[in-house]
Amino acid sequence: MQNFQKHNAVSQRIDQLTLLWDKFIQKEKAKVCLWQIQSDERNLLEAFVELEMSQHGKTEEFFVRFETPFKNATQYTKDLIKELKSLVDETRTALEEEEIYIHWKPHKGKSILPKPSLFAENLQLFIQSIPTWGEGKIVAYFVPSKIENENHFLHWIGQIIENEIPDKVRLMLVEDLNNLKFEDLLQVFPIEIDAIEPQLDTDSMLSQLASMGSPQNPGVQFRKKYVAMMQAGKKGDLKLLNKLEKEALFLVKKQKWKHLEVFVHSLTGNILMSAKRFEQALKSFTNARKVAELGKAKILKSLLPKTIFAQSSIYVIQKKYYQAARLYEEASRAASADEDQLSEMEAWRMAAVCYESEQELPKAWKCNQNAIAIAEQMEPELVKSSTLPFVGEALLRLAEPMRLPQSKITTRQKMIELVGPDWEESLLTQTPVS
Repeated sequence: MQNFQKHNAVSQRIDQLTLLWDKFIQKEKAKVCLWQIQSDERNLLEAFVELEMSQHGKTEEFFVRFETPFKNATQYTKDLIKELKSLVDETRTALEEEEIYIHWKPHKGKSILPKPSLFAENLQLFIQSIPTWGEGKIVAYFVPSKIENENHFLHWIGQIIENEIPDKVRLMLVEDLNNLKFEDLLQVFPIEIDAIEPQLDTDSMLSQLASMGSPQNPGVQFRKKYVAMMQAGKKGDLKLLNKLEKEALFLVKKQKWKHLEVFVHSLTGNILMSAKRFEQALKSFTNARKVAELGKAKILKSLLPKTIFAQSSIYVIQKKYYQAARLYEEASRAASADEDQLSEMEAWRMAAVCYESEQELPKAWKCNQNAIAIAEQMEPELVKSSTLPFVGEALLRLAEPMRLPQSKITTRQKMIELVGPDWEESLLTQTPVS
């Protein structure tokens, strides 16, 4: 019954997205689906896309997710076609085992500088190359990992619409209702772009999920309190948040759930930080840290570095970089004790960032070197997806003021060894946040 309730609460909203999509796809002149969502609806939209990208999808469309970063218009068109080829190559063997043969190869076009329409043409040629494909369209879902220039990106989207999107092709975009970016394009292309606001009522969904089980069960009671705290924070009702926090803490202390006590303090801290109540947030994060430090359970040991990271973030916001740096050093030791090398490396990197902000360059240099030393002990795949390239960038930046120009060579060699020859390109696709 509980699994049914959970499935029902989430699947109802995915079904809602599916119905809205079906309405969009039936509009012959609408070529671009623009989802306008609340930030807490993003996971549901992604779940809808993942479902449609799987063999269990409910629509007739072929969804493809494009994450390549936007550097400039010309490069973006080239990179998208390259990403499409890479995705096709990855699935070609598996499809051929099912006797589905794709004969598509990238179409280069006649122009030296490829226009956005060339990407749309390639999408059309690709979907037409699948002999068993039916009437469904191919959908390009744009989620660039980084956008160098928002205006240039919008212009690129405008150009691809203006040049007439092929019949078998549809585009999909998403924006936060609190940060609308496509308003100008909507005014220029009111028919071609269909803006959809799904109104998924995630608060109600979370309440449904939290209420699964017996009301007398302490775990159910805690989930309901925790969700209620989140909703109070979302509404900015800090008075209610304070009341719910006390009730949640009373419950978890009674049950001796120390790790959940950390979660409650941390949630309160995050909400207060969002409300710019920085001193109160710091107090909550400090309380979370105290609980994690005093406990003996392994999960508390794992939570400890995170609580120190949270404390540090307040000092970074307040530009108290020296205090933040000292805390990040403490976080590195806590992460080391927990054998969490990724967090240990990140703590050293952030300590370096803070010391550099205070012009404590020798300390920044040493912390960056410590980060590299930890990275050398990590699994190669973990290093490649980490923030280590920012350490390399920092060391190159520090080489001149530290009067160590020759170190640039060894730094580049080390980055190539640990991350790969394209390590500097990865700086464009990552946002270092701690």
